[in-house]
Amino acid sequence: MTEPIHMEMGTAEHDGLPTGTPPPLVERAILHGKQPTPQEAQVVFHPTALHQIEAHANSNLNFEVGGVLLGKAYAHQAGTYVEVVTAVPAHSDQHGPVHFTFTADAWAQITADRERLYP
Repeated sequence: MTEPIHMEMGTAEHDGLPTGTPPPLVERAILHGKQPTPQEAQVVFHPTALHQIEAHANSNLNFEVGGVLLGKAYAHQAGTYVEVVTAVPAHSDQHGPVHFTFTADAWAQITADRERLYP
């Protein structure tokens, strides 16, 4: 298991993170909000992850849904990057119009899906 990432008020401590290179920005890249400062972690979503999130969010418009994001964190030059590669939906019987509970069964299902689909 890798060391946890320590984040605080929009800043990230990247000592101990592996180094990596951010994916090249393509013409369709979208910046949400202001340009991050060098002290702020930059989060990059792959298009596949965005499509998975959208599909799961639209799968049931009457109840809350949940899931987890999978990817990697790394240091590049003086910055910290979090690259979200995929999204794994969670399934729980404990949900309603304004709540979703990550039950032990939901976590077991997420873990099994992660190990099976994204070893």
